[in-house]
Amino acid sequence: TDPDPRVRSQLASTAKRIPGPQALPILVALWGRDEDLQDPHIPLLTWWALEAHAASDRAAVLRLFAGRDLWRRPMVEGTIVERLAQRYAQAGSKDDLLACAALFNQAPEARQVERLLNGLEKALAATGAGDIPDELRRAVQKAGGDSILTTRVTLGVRLGLPEARKKALEIIASDKADLKKRLEYARVFAEVENPQAVPVLLQTLQQSSPLALRKQALASLQRQEAESIGREVVALLIKGEPDSGLRAEMHDLLATRASWAKAFLVAIESGKLNPRGVSLDTVRKLLLSRDREVVKLAEKHWGKVRAATSEEKKKEILRLGSILKSGKGDSRAGKLIFANTCGKCHKLFGQGSDVGPELTYYERDNLLYWLENVVDPSAMIRDEYLTFNVETKSGRTLVGIIAQQDRESVTLKDGEGKVIRLPRTRIADLRASTTSLMPEDQLKTLKDQEIRDLFAFLTSPTPLR
Repeated sequence: TDPDPRVRSQLASTAKRIPGPQALPILVALWGRDEDLQDPHIPLLTWWALEAHAASDRAAVLRLFAGRDLWRRPMVEGTIVERLAQRYAQAGSKDDLLACAALFNQAPEARQVERLLNGLEKALAATGAGDIPDELRRAVQKAGGDSILTTRVTLGVRLGLPEARKKALEIIASDKADLKKRLEYARVFAEVENPQAVPVLLQTLQQSSPLALRKQALASLQRQEAESIGREVVALLIKGEPDSGLRAEMHDLLATRASWAKAFLVAIESGKLNPRGVSLDTVRKLLLSRDREVVKLAEKHWGKVRAATSEEKKKEILRLGSILKSGKGDSRAGKLIFANTCGKCHKLFGQGSDVGPELTYYERDNLLYWLENVVDPSAMIRDEYLTFNVETKSGRTLVGIIAQQDRESVTLKDGEGKVIRLPRTRIADLRASTTSLMPEDQLKTLKDQEIRDLFAFLTSPTPLR
């Protein structure tokens, strides 16, 4: 009842630290103070307090939402409902997903259901679909109604609803449909395994489709298991794929499953495909296979791929150092090169991805430090960026860093920043690698001036304006 908002702010902060039975009544009281709706801190402080008890006091939290009144409080509807659904769905354990289902079953009105759907959609988009319990699927269908087949088709596909899947595949296959929608719906099949998607994605992979859609179809085919995928992609390569980037992605796809790899290697063995066009990264994936025939054929055509020796790395450091000393780089040009190379995994001045370490606060004016880490990225790998090789029970090979894990699942982030959540029940083998995700030959494709430009940007003391 204290009129001072600082008191209520302190109460919300305290509720985060004290046990749930004492904290939850405080939060219920704070949610009734509509004068705090526009306060820049209090609504979120109450959320952080609730989130702290969401797992440890899950049953008590759900009991709070058993009645209609709490749902209708403006602070609960505006700040809590969507975040709570997202928190439970993103955690991903069966208990958390069942808690999410309970929220859908308890939501009294359509506007609260919309908030829950927003939270669920954000969670599944961030982590992938995983194993959705039937209870959640039924609760969403009942509460969401027609919106699952109109404005939330991708959510319906992630939940495994046949009607949503059918609509998505029809739009992907239609040349007359909006390209953005086709891409959106194709993208969701990179998370969801479904045999009915395979012929549509393979047809989309044909050269008559827009390049962006072909690339997405290829990425989504990696999630599928059909043996025919390997044969069809090899046939496209034999026919002749004009886009070099897509060719490399096709090679990469074929290396992810033993049956596909065999089709690829047989085509190379028979002379229908040239082994020289296959990247070192793809060859390494082939050699990681637990299938002896795949490894034997890969070694026949590429040998036992090894990392560069210490002497070779020293020579490369000297070569790059000589290039950098022979001229001046343009940091603005280097910024563009960074975006297409290092920026796929690292951030600098807020630009790039967060697969690898943030570079902004490193000792960036130390040229030797840069050269040693670029030439030999596997020499020192922080634990949180250790690479893991995963083989699923369906025969899929994946390489990436562990972004998150618990007793039920492992979430992997690959070198492109794609996040894949794998239930542990589907994992056949999980082992750490001594090789960094970052390739050793990162700079081999760059011209001397491009190398100078890139390092000019990397060593810039301040962001470019």
